[in-house]
Amino acid sequence: MSISSKGGVPGIAADDGSGWHGLTERESGFPGTLPELIAQGADLLRTGSALLPMHAIDLNAVRILPPVPKPPKILCVGLNYDDHLEESDSKKPVYPEIFARFADKSDRSP
Repeated sequence: MSISSKGGVPGIAADDGSGWHGLTERESGFPGTLPELIAQGADLLRTGSALLPMHAIDLNAVRILPPVPKPPKILCVGLNYDDHLEESDSKKPVYPEIFARFADKSDRSP
């Protein structure tokens, strides 16, 4: 996850099953922000906690940031759980409703 220390320093953290661990960009071994890691490809992300020589992170001492700030698009799945179907008085679709949201109208594909 993307984090910011109380001093406003960006960082990255992961839960390896024993709690949250991570680094800020000012610390040695910081591999980059989550968007930078995503840009390097999925193989790098699969290494998970091996990316970081991490130390424990107190989630109360950091601010959790959006994983990808200002994404150009978001792919959504709608009507995918029973409570939502009941709230919207909808029938369960054969296939999930897939739709996109774009940050800029010029990014829309036909």
